Amino acid sequence: MPNTKPNTKLATKITKLLNTLLTLDPTATRNLVEQRIPCNDALANHPTVQVMVEDGKTSVGLLGVLNGLCGSDAIGGIIVAKFKDPECQHLMEFYVREQIVFTDD
Repeated sequence: MPNTKPNTKLATKITKLLNTLLTLDPTATRNLVEQRIPCNDALANHPTVQVMVEDGKTSVGLLGVLNGLCGSDAIGGIIVAKFKDPECQHLMEFYVREQIVFTDD
């Protein structure tokens, strides 16, 4: 099972850096974060790295690797990219997602 206590201190440092990069060069930062590289099943099954599955093929990006460094919870990675639009064309900021705990109530 993935780490249920993500390193929020590290995630906060990473999001501060990413937000600084976003301010300095929004286009480069967006392109860097959106870049996905095909990956094999071994990487796709890593307990904390976040991968994308599309049409049965897996790929990994920078945010997935950084989330892997910080750990994950039952929902997934805790570093999140916030976009202004549903098409994900205008990257606004990065933030640390609060851990959400589900109960059986």
